[in-house]
Amino acid sequence: MQYISLNYKISETKDLKLSFENRGFLFGDGFFETIKVTNNKIFNFKMHSKRIKKSLNLLCLDFDFCEEKIKNNILSLTKKNKITSASVKLVFFRSSEGRYFPKTNNCSILISCKNNNPNFLLNDVRINTFYDIKKSINFLSSLKSLNSLTYVMSAISAKKQGYDEAIIFNEQNFVIETTSSNLFFVLNDKLFTPHLNQGCVEGTMRELIINYFNVKEIKVKMDDLINSQEIILTNSLSIKSVTELNGVPLNNSQYANRFLEKVNQLI
Repeated sequence: MQYISLNYKISETKDLKLSFENRGFLFGDGFFETIKVTNNKIFNFKMHSKRIKKSLNLLCLDFDFCEEKIKNNILSLTKKNKITSASVKLVFFRSSEGRYFPKTNNCSILISCKNNNPNFLLNDVRINTFYDIKKSINFLSSLKSLNSLTYVMSAISAKKQGYDEAIIFNEQNFVIETTSSNLFFVLNDKLFTPHLNQGCVEGTMRELIINYFNVKEIKVKMDDLINSQEIILTNSLSIKSVTELNGVPLNNSQYANRFLEKVNQLI
């Protein structure tokens, strides 16, 4: 039996009722957050909380945000599902009638969870490039929007060509991220990542890594990755070592292992 939470009320998943006028479904009007729970402890919640509040503000959503209430509901839900280590997804959506212009800015929260490994593991991934859709640079670029078509299409493209993820570019043809992750790379023994002003998602794991390692935020050209010694991908659930870029092998995982060691120390 699986349980889910809507506006802090836990019920069986089969009993969940959402309106056919749900704006998250009709307009992608909202955002989501993915959080790791390990041994009944929420990982990196301070940074998730910061991003949630920023997203609520940017999307003009009226939501009575309370850290303790959200944390308690997450842990109550994982307990109800008999899960001690989980991947938890929070979806915030504008719960209002109206078309493009909503009648109100009231916001609902839907929380779900599934089993996940208690520790972070290092995953090897093969990546290629995705040029079909360029991501715009604007104040919404950093959000985990419910409108994820760029990422969906990049994932489909990568899988068709036998890769795990694809590199995504901004409208100025600079590298910004991959299908599901922020991106770091090592060049001349120095660690770099795309700058937030280039349109990448403001990842919570990205921020954590920057806090603990000497990382320079820059505009990233594709040649930087081609000439790099190592490429690492991060998101709230994983650290990934890139072993192949557009068919060219990469054999260095030194920083990936350092990232992994640090985040597991923080659990």
